[in-house]
Amino acid sequence: MALAGTNVGVYRSKNEENDITLKFENGQIKSAEDLKSLKITNSLGQQIPLSQVASIQKIDSAPSISREDKQDMVTVEANIQGRVLGEVTDDINAKLKALSVPDGYSISFGGNQKQMAESFSSLGLALCASLALVYMILVVLYESFLTPFIRMMALPCAIIGAFSLLALTGQTLNLMSIIGLIMLEGLASKNGTLLIDYTNTLMKRGMNLRDALIESGATRLRPIIMTSATMIVSMLPVALSMGEGTEMKKSMAIVIIGGMVASTILSPIVLPIIYTLMDDLKKVVSFKKKKIHTIEGGSTYEV
Repeated sequence: MALAGTNVGVYRSKNEENDITLKFENGQIKSAEDLKSLKITNSLGQQIPLSQVASIQKIDSAPSISREDKQDMVTVEANIQGRVLGEVTDDINAKLKALSVPDGYSISFGGNQKQMAESFSSLGLALCASLALVYMILVVLYESFLTPFIRMMALPCAIIGAFSLLALTGQTLNLMSIIGLIMLEGLASKNGTLLIDYTNTLMKRGMNLRDALIESGATRLRPIIMTSATMIVSMLPVALSMGEGTEMKKSMAIVIIGGMVASTILSPIVLPIIYTLMDDLKKVVSFKKKKIHTIEGGSTYEV
């Protein structure tokens, strides 16, 4: 207990729990003589020094070699309590740049940093897969490659708001915030779905693109605000950490709230502009393909 310490309880404050460890102060035991003077209790309840019942000798411990993947390995461990893992990693990398590593040696991260890198990689693949799957499904539903692309442009609008709110609240881009981005792909893009789907419906009824976009924006604005407000309000308790255990999910809620706010504001403005530009581009390409070339003899061919 004096040297290694022992857990004697838990300190609770502001919805946080911290173990209470009982041990001697750091630096109180510096030599073998200090160890000999440690007091222990005998069977009669008397406090006697450890030197009366034990002898202390300095000997060499058994040598050991750590290996990983059949390679000799030396592990350097550290406690990063009170700091963010990403910041500590950046500081270590900055120091390592000035270090000259001999041939045959390499430095790599393990522990929490390795787990975080693997988790980021997995979530990045999940985000790319979700985007690809959603796009393919929309291509089948809309029977077009262009319309789903316009609809999915609502996601960059949401990402702007998500990153901005993360920066304003001092949160980091961690595992939970990336999960929030994956969720945001479906939540924020529904604004584009409401606008584009109704615009296509109006165009099938005979409206031109400009009038259909204006009518769709005016008609679908209320449903967009209502659905977005519902999701924003439902995430507020998590973002404010009002419940027990919600601190870990705080960044995810902030990403969703920021993304939904930005998507609600920007999507009705950005998507019609993109739709109009894409339609103009499609007309230009279509005009070039259908250009009629007149040749001698009055015959015409459509290419």
